[in-house]
Amino acid sequence: MLLIGKLSCYAKSELLIGMEDTGHYHFALLKYLLDRHYTVALINPTTTDLTRKLQGGITKNDTLDSLTICDVIGSNQRKKPYRITKVNRFDLYEQKQLTRHHHNLKEELNTYKNRLQKCIDIVFPELNSLFRSKYGIVYMNV
Repeated sequence: MLLIGKLSCYAKSELLIGMEDTGHYHFALLKYLLDRHYTVALINPTTTDLTRKLQGGITKNDTLDSLTICDVIGSNQRKKPYRITKVNRFDLYEQKQLTRHHHNLKEELNTYKNRLQKCIDIVFPELNSLFRSKYGIVYMNV
């Protein structure tokens, strides 16, 4: 891979690879780099966007985004605007993603239950009094 060829000139301990933590888009590259024991700085996209705007940049493209990521990593702020990810923390990262997905699915299910309840309240308000618990198997089959 071209990227690994470019990086091989440097000791892994001297490198900090920065990338935006953009949903799932960065996931494959992050896993690839971590499997090869590189240290990666994950940056919230809001941070890079704010940095670009503070520097007077209006245009957004891959080249400028790369330079902005370098600026964020090279900042002299006491509290760094990124989080370091190493191979031993990747399992926690995956668990965090799964937990978020689970939470989002539960919220979505709750939204559909509320919509269903609204329809039941309008069409057949007595239905809830016929069952001990809402949304059980029998309730849902009726």
